[in-house]
Amino acid sequence: MVEIHPPRPTHLPPPLPPPPPPSPSPAMHNVNQSTRCGSCKVMETYMFWNEQPSATNKYHFPAYFSNSQPQVPQKFIYCFSGEPFGGCWSLRGLSGNEWRVKIERTEDDKAVFKEGRDVFMRDHDIDPNTSGTACFFVFSYAGNSTLDVLVMDTSGCVLESAYYATNSAGLPN
Repeated sequence: MVEIHPPRPTHLPPPLPPPPPPSPSPAMHNVNQSTRCGSCKVMETYMFWNEQPSATNKYHFPAYFSNSQPQVPQKFIYCFSGEPFGGCWSLRGLSGNEWRVKIERTEDDKAVFKEGRDVFMRDHDIDPNTSGTACFFVFSYAGNSTLDVLVMDTSGCVLESAYYATNSAGLPN
């Protein structure tokens, strides 16, 4: 099956080159992770992003929401090969409910959460105006411009309120 991908934006680096051919003795490479050769590491990176089935579970990133604008990591944007990045996205919480947020590119080519994040935070009993954050989030790409969100306290435990959060603004925000 041939996959057709949209053209890569010009401001991103080119895709990774193909890996070098494997060595004649693959058994040589079954060694400790810290002693793997550079060619193996390059080949693994290439295979992960280009040859593995397009499982959405390889796209995760953490973020802290406070009174600043949380950013989407550049590596997530670079490796993202689905729909165009930015625009309106859905955040799906542990309750199964969804919130719409807008992700915008800044002048310095960063991607930040904009509209809708305050509703998401309020509905999870998190004050967006606190100076220090009392929780952090792990986002997992679920496909179709949707991010599954784990809301955790600073100990790494999931906030209980996340299981019962409902969208007070309804969809769309």
